[in-house]
Amino acid sequence: MTDLGERKRVYEVHVLRAGRWTVVDVLETREDALAQGERLRGSHEGVRVNIERFDPDRGTFTATTIWEWQAPRRGGPRYQPAPVRPEPFLPRSGQARPTAPKPWWRRWLGL
Repeated sequence: MTDLGERKRVYEVHVLRAGRWTVVDVLETREDALAQGERLRGSHEGVRVNIERFDPDRGTFTATTIWEWQAPRRGGPRYQPAPVRPEPFLPRSGQARPTAPKPWWRRWLGL
């Protein structure tokens, strides 16, 4: 596929399935990789195109994401507004303040 003795670039197309990124295709040109990513866009949770370079001096691979798309999550945003609380009881002058209910363990012990 690639000769490790020369500096070579390859473009990987990844798809997101069940929360994991999987390599679907490895292409030689950027345009082909981006076109493949666009084609896969509607049928997966997410698609990304990475460029992978090999450095023969260090013997390492470097991957960089050049394009990414993820489908919107179902169920809408995670933010839920806080429930509306009732207004606090403010006694009028001369009126007794209501007592708080006893904890369950006091009621159970008969205290």
